[in-house]
Amino acid sequence: MVQAEKITDTREGEPQLLSNIEAWKAVTEYLAATLGPFGNEIVDSLNKIKEFSLDNLDKHKLEYQEDFLYKVARTALNSKILKYHKEHFGRIVLDGVKDIEDMNLLGIKNVPGGNIKESFLVEGIAFENCFTYAGYEQQPKKINNPKTTCLNLELEWKSEKEKVELRIHSVEEYEEFSDAKWKIINDKLNLIIQSGAKVVLSKLPIGDYATQYFAKHDIFCAGRVDENDLKRISAFYNK
Repeated sequence: MVQAEKITDTREGEPQLLSNIEAWKAVTEYLAATLGPFGNEIVDSLNKIKEFSLDNLDKHKLEYQEDFLYKVARTALNSKILKYHKEHFGRIVLDGVKDIEDMNLLGIKNVPGGNIKESFLVEGIAFENCFTYAGYEQQPKKINNPKTTCLNLELEWKSEKEKVELRIHSVEEYEEFSDAKWKIINDKLNLIIQSGAKVVLSKLPIGDYATQYFAKHDIFCAGRVDENDLKRISAFYNK
């Protein structure tokens, strides 16, 4: 049994079943190796039990009704605040989890103001209002079926972290240096536009120049988006 304990885990469902099968294999191998012929007889009996259990596994599956799951959700809501609103939040919990396999795709957002009864489920992806720069008001507010780009890229002018000495001997050299700075950020923005994306979200800041540049091309953008929200959006598009 010690061998089995080393391999089992606390997960549920199919992963737990597979883990238990692996533990079973470890136990039978251990018995056969330590008890000799007598161990083989035990292993044969255990294998027959295993085959019988697997053959009849589907017969013992439980079919949960929605009303039953609703009662389970209500029973779990026993905090000092939520216990007075079990009906409301029980329905939100049930509607939120019944069509989702990965619970990490569920997010909770705290919005200041209002009261607890105004909480509701968003059937989609919502993220908190991000810090905005000039030009944000010119961006489209509604886009149907947009191609979305999720970035971990900073799209704004950067200040030098180290002291840099740049010796320029002519106006032409200064213009060449200035044009190079513009080219770096413009190349990034043009690549995103050429991808056909109509929504650009980034974990890092998107500055005022990039915001206005995207607005001219009818693209919505937001920077400093929470990393977990970006993962949910990426998972949605990767379905």
